[in-house]
Amino acid sequence: MRSSRVFRKFVLVYLLLHTLAALTFLAIASNWISSELQRQSFRRMESIARVVRYQMNSANIVIDDPRAREEIITLGLKTGLRFTLVAPDGRVVADSMQPEQPFENHGSRPEILDAKRNGIGTAYRLSASVNRPLDYLAIRYTEDDDEQAGFIRIAQDRGDVLRLQTGVLRYLWISGFILAVLSAFFMWRFIQREAEPLEAFSHAARKIALGQYDSVPSVLNRNDEWRTLSDAFRQMLSELSSREANLRDNSSRIQAVLTSMIEGVVAIDASGNVILANDAACEMLQVDQTRLVHGKLLEVVRIPALQRAVEETQLRRMYSRVEFQTLVEPRRIIAARVSVMAGGIHPGVAIVLHDVTEIRRLESMRKDFVANVSHELKTPLAAIKAYAETLRMGAMNDPAKCDHFLAQIESHADLLTQQVQDLLTLAKVESDQTQFDIKPEKFEPICRACVDSFLDLAANKSIRLEYTPLSENLMGRVDKNELLTILNNLVSNSIRYTPENGQVILTSYAESRSAVIEVTDTGIGIAPEHQPRIFERFYRVDGARTRDLGGTGLGLSIVKHLTQRMGGSVHLTSTMGKGSKFKIKLPIANN
Repeated sequence: MRSSRVFRKFVLVYLLLHTLAALTFLAIASNWISSELQRQSFRRMESIARVVRYQMNSANIVIDDPRAREEIITLGLKTGLRFTLVAPDGRVVADSMQPEQPFENHGSRPEILDAKRNGIGTAYRLSASVNRPLDYLAIRYTEDDDEQAGFIRIAQDRGDVLRLQTGVLRYLWISGFILAVLSAFFMWRFIQREAEPLEAFSHAARKIALGQYDSVPSVLNRNDEWRTLSDAFRQMLSELSSREANLRDNSSRIQAVLTSMIEGVVAIDASGNVILANDAACEMLQVDQTRLVHGKLLEVVRIPALQRAVEETQLRRMYSRVEFQTLVEPRRIIAARVSVMAGGIHPGVAIVLHDVTEIRRLESMRKDFVANVSHELKTPLAAIKAYAETLRMGAMNDPAKCDHFLAQIESHADLLTQQVQDLLTLAKVESDQTQFDIKPEKFEPICRACVDSFLDLAANKSIRLEYTPLSENLMGRVDKNELLTILNNLVSNSIRYTPENGQVILTSYAESRSAVIEVTDTGIGIAPEHQPRIFERFYRVDGARTRDLGGTGLGLSIVKHLTQRMGGSVHLTSTMGKGSKFKIKLPIANN
């Protein structure tokens, strides 16, 4: 097993403590051994001195007796010790190491002074006579307390004791070192075995951090706390795996719901950072999702109305509503509902966004439609009422005026009827109530039928009207009657707005996967600012002139809706004073 940092630290700490303990023990033991060896040396010297004293006392040898001098010389040769006899006045009577050399008075030596007081004295010093460190021990020459009996002194070379002490301490330190190494080795092996599962648990924890839950440390061969921890670890992994799976499922569901929502959802924490934003919200706010999420909403989307709504919601802890317009083209109108999420003093908020651009546009169109319908219907009704009142007030008696007024009433009634009819047609198309009979149809007979029905009207205005197909036998998937309605509206408009000696041309051809019909005229044309709205209901470029020409203002709107219901599209190209071209694209039919 590769040694872990914890294992190495544990071993190093153990070795440090073990070394300190061993050094402390060896230091104490060394000091004790040195002291004990010293005491043993003095005890040995004391025993020898007592034996010598006993023998000399038994032989009735006094300290000044020449026999005493011979006795200590003999003992010195046999024992290797130095014996000295000191008279009560400190005079050296005899010395076994230097029997003939005179000595200075020893009465002031520490061991002699201690012996005078206590009967026995010891000392350690460098001998002036032999120039070596010696241990000294002195006792009274007699066992009683007679201070006049003199003293027997024994000296031993300190080097012998030191050599013995060094040998014992060397053995002790070597033995201690060997024992320390052996204990450290066995301790290392023991710790290594006991800490072996730690690396497995560490490896498993790292895999768990990466989301891998298939690694469970196996310590089945143990029956200790590691086994208990392994079982708990296995249970924890199972629980974590289950919880993560549930969280992942819930997150996937929430993500799927948020992604499929047409409403935008933005969640902001207490600091104003965006923690969640779905695709719809990013699209509505016209910002990139990576820029919005984890950024501050009010820094990315600088809309004061939204900022005030968020601050008010956080302050009052009540939901608020706001409607604002985006700042980037194409501009959209967004309705936002801001509500409080759980939090502290400044809680986070959740914002639900609705794109109400189309709704507001439709509301505007509805208002315009009501106003336009009222205006369009009011004009012929007012005219009819005016002419009727004129007839009632006496114009009926004038045949010429009566016929004129009746003709005007009839004309306005026809216009009113046509407007109502067009409104009903448009309402049916928009409400999907009209059932189209869409099937493959040839364009040529439909276009020729349309042209034939307007030849007389075109001839009255000296306008050349003709159909020039570019693709023979062109077929499209259309409703024949509704296509004829589209063409009738376009052709009638072109004739209406084309001056005398002009021309209106129908053309049909195939383009890619579409069947195309074009209605081109040399009329007055439509200004660029009016072209985007030309297909709106009741939209007139020149209202007074259009009414004089008999238009209802609904023809092009009907063309647009019928074309779209059949899966096609209508496009306008126009130049003021040069004419207009309406291009109808419809699904082509396979032959």
